[in-house]
Amino acid sequence: MGFKKFNEDREKNENKFNIPGNQNFLNLSNSRDSLKDLSESLIRTTAEGVSAIEELKGTMEQIAAAAEESAGAAEESVAAVSEIDKNAERLFEYGKFVRDTIFELQKTIKTSSEKLLESNEGMKQFSLSADDIVKRGENVLHASENITSAVELITNLSKKTSLLAINAAIEAARTEEKGRSFTVVASEIRYIAGKASDYALSVKESVENVQELIKTLQKEIENVRNEIETIANMAQEASNKGNYLTNNFKNIIECSEKSVDKVQSVKEEINLLLKGSETISAAAEESASAVNEVTSTISQQVTSFEEIEQAAKLLEKLAFREEDSTKQKEELIAAAEELKSSVHALKNSMEQIVEALSQIEQAAEISKEDASKNFQVADKCVTLITEANSLIATLDEDIETSKKFFEDIVNLIQKIEIKAKEISNLLDKRKDDINSIKVKVKNTQKIRRKIESTIIQITNLAVSGLIEAARIGEFGEGFNDVSNDIRKLAMTSEEQLDKVEDVIDILMEEVESILLEINNLIIFLNRERDRLQNLRFDLQKSKEEITKTKQITSNLLESAQKIMTMLEQARIAAQQTSEAADISLKNASESKEAANLIFKTSEKIEEIISNLIERANQP
Repeated sequence: MGFKKFNEDREKNENKFNIPGNQNFLNLSNSRDSLKDLSESLIRTTAEGVSAIEELKGTMEQIAAAAEESAGAAEESVAAVSEIDKNAERLFEYGKFVRDTIFELQKTIKTSSEKLLESNEGMKQFSLSADDIVKRGENVLHASENITSAVELITNLSKKTSLLAINAAIEAARTEEKGRSFTVVASEIRYIAGKASDYALSVKESVENVQELIKTLQKEIENVRNEIETIANMAQEASNKGNYLTNNFKNIIECSEKSVDKVQSVKEEINLLLKGSETISAAAEESASAVNEVTSTISQQVTSFEEIEQAAKLLEKLAFREEDSTKQKEELIAAAEELKSSVHALKNSMEQIVEALSQIEQAAEISKEDASKNFQVADKCVTLITEANSLIATLDEDIETSKKFFEDIVNLIQKIEIKAKEISNLLDKRKDDINSIKVKVKNTQKIRRKIESTIIQITNLAVSGLIEAARIGEFGEGFNDVSNDIRKLAMTSEEQLDKVEDVIDILMEEVESILLEINNLIIFLNRERDRLQNLRFDLQKSKEEITKTKQITSNLLESAQKIMTMLEQARIAAQQTSEAADISLKNASESKEAANLIFKTSEKIEEIISNLIERANQP
């Protein structure tokens, strides 16, 4: 947008339009009135030109100041949009990081949910094993009750045997000397029966201890089962929370992808905004330079117009002189020719100014279009970043919720670990009880053998009594009956002891099974606790990741809001630039029109001078 400066050297002799004194025009008497009219018209037109160009000068100075201001504002706008572009790039990168991190966390929580579900199923099986222990405890109690019944029967039989032994002693005393051997047998039977009764009492006490231990075990196992159900519910709750997180992460990933896409769109629009701002800035600088150049040229033409005005006034004085000499006429024509040359140069300069203002006008029109487009782009950017901001806000809330769920899951797993350890310790203690039961059952078995031995002895003594009774004949009939009853009681006791032996075998088998079940439960709990501990460590790391992600989303939200504010300011700036461009276009058009009028004025002045010269040349 260039034009040729009007740079005419005007350092002339100050008296170039001076009129020599005391000379008359002799041949102008017939055309003097016309010359006067022309000179007066020249003065008026020149004065109008001076006024117009001074006004144009003031207007151009205002336009130049506005152009400089617009160029500065455009440059600032470019810097601001460049900063927005950098922030948008960071926003885009952080958005991708959040999306990728959540995608990986989704895998972790999905695996964790599956493991928690496995733990839940394992706890259910554990609960069934606890039920089995309780049932086996019931079997032990039932078996121990059978032992108690058998032992009580043996005790009663021992008492009866003791009574029969007393009867045998009485019978022996009745036979006097012949029953002396019966007295010894009866005494031995009573002694052995007493021992059997004592043994049976020991068995009863031992069984009662076993029953107490079994009842305690049952109670504890019931508690364990309840605790296991609590653990299973915790594992189920943690698994449910994990499933919720998995689904929530799907929403978060979808939301993060949308926000990333939206930010990408914002970036693309900001890039257009930046290019538009750079174009406007370059145009504003070029326009400011052109306006300053035109303004400088117009300032020079103001001086030229003022000189022309002074020259016109000198011509008027020449035209109004009464002298009528050829020399005076020549001077008038020479001054008019010189003035005409100056006006011609002014006219050419004004023509160049008009052309330059036309180019400025075209540039202003382009700038207006660019500013309007930039405003539309900035408006679209604000809409997009507002949508992105809404998505990021939702993302931030969802991640905050997920963070709390992570904390809940980690806390639940930690509680499960603690309870599993407590149950494991409790079962360890119950193992001591089971071992105590085993010892007592073994002792019962030993006592049973002692009772068996006493029964055998009583049986043998009863048989001996029968033999002795048979030997003494009719005097041994009473002792024969007593010995026979004792032998029958012994046989019955032996039958009960056989039952006790079978029951003890069952009891020992059940106790061994209970011990094995408890050992398996402890192994399961310890293994499950180790699994859960590892899972908790993994989730703790994931929790740290999601905490970091939450911080990033908070920063994202802050950055998005910052960008939104900056874009709103950019939109306002674009609107102001558009309005300023509209004003600049209007001013440029008006200035061009004014310059064109001044150009026409210079043409008119040139025409008047030509007419004046023509009249002056007339005879």
